[in-house]
Amino acid sequence: METPRIPDIIAKLELVLENQLSREKASDWAYQWMMILENEEGWETTDYDILVFQGLTTVYGMDLLNSPSEYLHCEEDIRDWVKELQKIENNDHQKVRKKFN
Repeated sequence: METPRIPDIIAKLELVLENQLSREKASDWAYQWMMILENEEGWETTDYDILVFQGLTTVYGMDLLNSPSEYLHCEEDIRDWVKELQKIENNDHQKVRKKFN
């Protein structure tokens, strides 16, 4: 199993936007990876790794509810996350360390 990269996170978000993956399944995927990475001995924490972890954290929270029938984050938020992650991936991510929410 290979550690996810930013393009993997983008792909999951796009699947959610295309209604091919539920928010809950994407959140579960992100949580699994967060737990693996947090418990992995010797896991590198380069700037890029930190950005990946922040992206996973965001995906993990995408299924939070604002009310019983409404998600806290709308589809526009998810599209914004995709754009931000694409910018990060296209930049020299070793020099750019940007907190992404």
